[in-house]
Amino acid sequence: MGKKDTKSRTEKDSFFEERLFGGYHYKTTISDGRRTEVGRGRTSEESQEVASEEWHDEDEDEDEDEDEE
Repeated sequence: MGKKDTKSRTEKDSFFEERLFGGYHYKTTISDGRRTEVGRGRTSEESQEVASEEWHDEDEDEDEDEDEE
């Protein structure tokens, strides 16, 4: 799947307990239809950064697995 098939969405987190007790306020979801990564943060930028890091870490893991075969 190419980059054009990847979608990202950031929204305010609706978990009342997390927001009430100082948890995360934003959630970003990145998906390409095959896999999904979610990042949470206190700001929209933070949640996007966390999701992006998770997405790229998974890409690196897949590349290493292919090299081992």
